[in-house]
Amino acid sequence: RTLYVGGGFYNIGGRFRRFLAALDLDSDTASTWEASVKMTPDNFYFPPGISDLEISGNTLYVGGRFTEIGGQRRNGLAAIDLDTRTVTAWAPTVEALSAVYPALIGDLGVRGTTLYACGLFRRLGGRALSGDGSVGAVDTETGLATGWDPRPNGGVLALGMSDEAIYVGGGYTSIGKDWVWRRGLAALDLTTGRATSWDPNPDEAYILSLATSGNTVYVGGSFS
Repeated sequence: RTLYVGGGFYNIGGRFRRFLAALDLDSDTASTWEASVKMTPDNFYFPPGISDLEISGNTLYVGGRFTEIGGQRRNGLAAIDLDTRTVTAWAPTVEALSAVYPALIGDLGVRGTTLYACGLFRRLGGRALSGDGSVGAVDTETGLATGWDPRPNGGVLALGMSDEAIYVGGGYTSIGKDWVWRRGLAALDLTTGRATSWDPNPDEAYILSLATSGNTVYVGGSFS
């Protein structure tokens, strides 16, 4: 009966909460838990906030733009133990694009012991990214980068998971280790990162959001 909410707010459920809160579904009130999400130094053009939350087992994975959470230094990506509601020791490195553009983890997906992430960053889990889009995967136990390397030639904004593939949405025109032509939407092999034959081919697309349910992929964005 708990809803975890992330965003760019300062007050929610009758309490002062910055960017992340736990709400009781029966009373609509925020719990006493204070996530303490912060970013230093302050950046007027790129303010802090939470972009995505994923629950796997007893862990809440948090992605966004921040440099501190729960009193621990984390750069846009953290894991919270839901029993204690404390930040775990899991701390994959996330390197910003530059000093001007702070790192952003925009969307997350978890399958087994692998966490997939996209957003705006240059390195993830100790590994430099290939291609021109910020997307990669890290081990949920070690925090180190896996061998999954999709190499998009443009931005990636959305991820969707299934048992067979990971669906990647954004503004690119080619993706995968073989640089296969895909217009902003592709299905990639979970192990190799190669594009599968699945190709909806949206027109001049900029895919902003994905969700999967069974054999259906739901897609939102800028296309007709």
